[in-house]
Amino acid sequence: MKKLILLLLAPLFLFSCIDKTTEGTQYDLKKITSFEIRTLPIQEGLTTIAKLDGDTIAESDVEIPYFYPKNGEVTFEYYTPTIKAAKAPFSAMSTILCFEDLENGDDDYNDFICKMDVKYTYNSNGKYINNIELKVLPIAQGGSLDLGFNISCPLAKNASFTTNVRQDFFNGVTTFVNTQSNIPLYTNMVTHSQTITYSSNSLSVTGSNSYLIDPYITVDGREVHVVVTGTIPTIRYNQYVNILGRPYGLAIPPKTRISNVYYYFRYPMEKINIRTAYPNAFQNWIDGIATSFNYSNPVSDDVQTQANMITLLGALITK
Repeated sequence: MKKLILLLLAPLFLFSCIDKTTEGTQYDLKKITSFEIRTLPIQEGLTTIAKLDGDTIAESDVEIPYFYPKNGEVTFEYYTPTIKAAKAPFSAMSTILCFEDLENGDDDYNDFICKMDVKYTYNSNGKYINNIELKVLPIAQGGSLDLGFNISCPLAKNASFTTNVRQDFFNGVTTFVNTQSNIPLYTNMVTHSQTITYSSNSLSVTGSNSYLIDPYITVDGREVHVVVTGTIPTIRYNQYVNILGRPYGLAIPPKTRISNVYYYFRYPMEKINIRTAYPNAFQNWIDGIATSFNYSNPVSDDVQTQANMITLLGALITK
């Protein structure tokens, strides 16, 4: 299992040459990864806990894959299992999903925003995945269209969360939610959970698609997808990329630490292009010039406040 490493994950997708294509030409998709799969280090007779900036992201006494981020600091703790009740081996990740619902959107990426927590639980020897726990916390809705929300999981299993985001996630609020700075913050949302269970030994940790989590919205009969892990099926290219050659959605780690300072991703407010809110940083990430999206220095008037993001996000990692 030590050779497992190298299955790359990416809360994201990406493109070299955005806005530079010719009609009928598909962009070369270039993965910009925020996470990669690594193998949890184990010491004989001890249980390992991996923490990302203080939040537990994996725990096991056998080797398992876990989500290793490019941003943030991962530390490891070891303890004797008799001191603390043993848990089933698990690994977890958290990401903010930001969608554009139109085929030629305004690139503010706030038509629907949510936090998605994914927790993989393994069998006792760490060779197979027993279940995938999905938690979705609605954050904002800046679009007026009727949206559904689903998450496709390995082995073609689908978690259908809602056919009406506004009704089921935002309690039927008819106005934009948390995308206008002159409107009080709306916080009457709850976390929605589903668990995908796999039969014994059906989903191996070494499977090529075992970490392919594919969230998407439905709008006017279309599916709009976000690349989180794995590669984009070419046949479904237009479900990930709009007619302008731009990603329909983004998957962004909610928090990172740079030089011992915590930064939270702060999404653009209504009608603010993300390239305006994050000059250079966003485009460098999409173009592959930067290995990750450095969201530490936005134009503050154009994005949600950090205090509001902390309120909206709640606990950052599935425990």
